[in-house]
Amino acid sequence: MSEPLRILAGAGWGHRATVWEGLSVTGAEIHGRALPEHEPEPGRPPPACTLDSAAASWAGDWEVVMGWSLGGLAVLEGFQQGRLHPRALVLVATPPSFLERPGFPAGMPRTQLEGFQSGLNQDLLGTLRRFYALQFRGDRAPRSRWAPAEVRDRYLAFDADPQILAGWLDVLADTDLTEAPPSLEVPTLILHGSEDAVVDPAAAQFFRDCGTRVHTATIPGAGHAPHITHPQETGRRLGDFLRAISD
Repeated sequence: MSEPLRILAGAGWGHRATVWEGLSVTGAEIHGRALPEHEPEPGRPPPACTLDSAAASWAGDWEVVMGWSLGGLAVLEGFQQGRLHPRALVLVATPPSFLERPGFPAGMPRTQLEGFQSGLNQDLLGTLRRFYALQFRGDRAPRSRWAPAEVRDRYLAFDADPQILAGWLDVLADTDLTEAPPSLEVPTLILHGSEDAVVDPAAAQFFRDCGTRVHTATIPGAGHAPHITHPQETGRRLGDFLRAISD
């Protein structure tokens, strides 16, 4: 029996690695990871809030690296800098820029992101919960998959330092791949929900133009977190991609 494929799965801003718990792919092991200090370790000094620090913390012998949202930008940084050496990349709901820019007008208005930044010190729990709810706006999956408090509170990084979370929001605001698009020379899957209210599915076109081995897939009816609300369809699309590149 062959060994299961080892997949690194990096979570997005404000979330724990538990966001991947409902996703499975036949023949693969998914190893969820959170962004640095989203799951604080007592006695360990916090690293810098940079995509490179996230990539460094996730480095390992992974055959596939997958990232969601800001986590997607982190695994992409790790791939470009040589910290991650996967056979394939998977970017879930990942934008070239979170903010609207001339090269990506479909980005989020700066004022919306600034609202989350200003709310962190005043009301950490409420700010995280508002951001969480935004990810499911327009999603047509049953609310029972994401809305119950016990589900939400298992996924959100309530233990994180507000200053750390604010630092990672600065990374969200500052990251812009539009002027220097990445070169995706390994098989890459760009996966989006059709109803994503955080990252416009137009991001798929940007990454599609970054290499000849880029594949795209859309999860109908899903919002910004298809692995949470549509785990079976997301797992099927991921499995189809992995089988196609191994043939």
